[in-house]
Amino acid sequence: MDDYITVLTDVDDWQEDCRSILNDLQYENEVLTTDYYPARIPNQTTTLLAVLPRPDHPLVLRTEPFRDKYPTVPIIVFFPPEELGFDQWNLVRRLDCVAALPLEPLKIRDVIETVRRHGKLDRKKTEAAARLEILEASYQAFVTVGRFMASSLRVDEVLTGILQAAGSLLHAEAWSVALRDMDTGDLVFRAAQGGAADQIIGIRVPHGKGIVGWVCENGEPLIVPDTSKDHRHFKAVDDNSGFISQSILCMPLKTHEKKIGAIEFINKVDSQFSPGDMERVQVILDLAAVALDNAMMFEKLHAIVEQDELSGLYNQHSLIRRLEKLIEESGKTRSTFGYIFLDLDYLKLVNDKYGHLRGRAVLQEVGKLLKAILKETAIIGRYGGDEFWVILPGADKVTTMMIAETIRSAIEAQIFLKDQGLNIHLTASLGVVVFPQHADTFDRMAQLADEALYMAKKQNRNKVICALDTIRPGTM
Repeated sequence: MDDYITVLTDVDDWQEDCRSILNDLQYENEVLTTDYYPARIPNQTTTLLAVLPRPDHPLVLRTEPFRDKYPTVPIIVFFPPEELGFDQWNLVRRLDCVAALPLEPLKIRDVIETVRRHGKLDRKKTEAAARLEILEASYQAFVTVGRFMASSLRVDEVLTGILQAAGSLLHAEAWSVALRDMDTGDLVFRAAQGGAADQIIGIRVPHGKGIVGWVCENGEPLIVPDTSKDHRHFKAVDDNSGFISQSILCMPLKTHEKKIGAIEFINKVDSQFSPGDMERVQVILDLAAVALDNAMMFEKLHAIVEQDELSGLYNQHSLIRRLEKLIEESGKTRSTFGYIFLDLDYLKLVNDKYGHLRGRAVLQEVGKLLKAILKETAIIGRYGGDEFWVILPGADKVTTMMIAETIRSAIEAQIFLKDQGLNIHLTASLGVVVFPQHADTFDRMAQLADEALYMAKKQNRNKVICALDTIRPGTM
């Protein structure tokens, strides 16, 4: 039978009776003295049956150490009937079942089977409660993602909702989402929570590399119990973030037509990742993928509306809107920012000599050059023709002038259209205005920047002029 009954009693007659009855009932059993309790009980024990002279026996008093070692093994104890008074309740309630002597085959069988059925019911109840808890967590996660899907078309906000939902489903040390760069196929970590989250965001994983790349390309979930034994693990992410990935659960984010990216869970707390964890997370991933796809499409359309078609930088409309917004925000926070108005010198000569198509190619190279030498916080755009704006949030006059000079010298040093076999050199004139030192309105800033640029052109071009240097005393 499935049961292995360990009997504990110190009375020889009770030992013999128990052994004989259990053998007749075909229960596998072992009869020991109470000296074996609690540390030396056989590991295969499924039921502990004791026959004791009184309820205050040390075996009853020391149930906690036994429960710690054998949490699923029930304790059944037979006592002489005269010892089972109401005043003994506080002692015997520690046990799973109490019965009165004498030892009889039917009584022992019924007690063991009853306790066994109760144990199964308790386990089912515990399992059902655990499943209900998982379903509740899954439902709440589904609602969270659905709410973000319905209320936001911003990628970062949707990602926040996905990570909040995912974090409630699995207890991991860290979890993150990497999205596919549709141009290169690389994966870029756009959002993360848990350990080293700030360091992980922005890390780029080359196309198909790493566990996250493999999962995205193959469209299949993956559990890696030990990253040190999996050749797909892209250790550069750990090196760049300072976080040690020991085990990973990674699942794809995809729609029917698109591979969007993947979500990773790193180092499950107190256990290993399991197929059950995959099922739990899958509840939200289909909805999450649709939400992300919608947000990414909106982000792309929004970028197209704001983008200058030629240079790939912000267009005039977007630049004006961003400058006005920055003036409003900086006025409230009393912060400063720099504004650079840049105009290329003699681009018309390039157009006349080499044609407008090559002139347009020069403008594209200028846009790439500006993006290469400026920080991501800089707002860069083509205002029109050969005029560019650079807005530097947080910069003062010294910083703005230094950056403007860096731009001027970089343009002067650049050889344009080299890949077309040409050797074109250009220069630029730049006007600098600082908020609020020089002006605190859009119109005034634009006017002063235009005047400074005009002064740079007048002084033989290829020059940086600050608005302060063009203002006569008493005119501010």
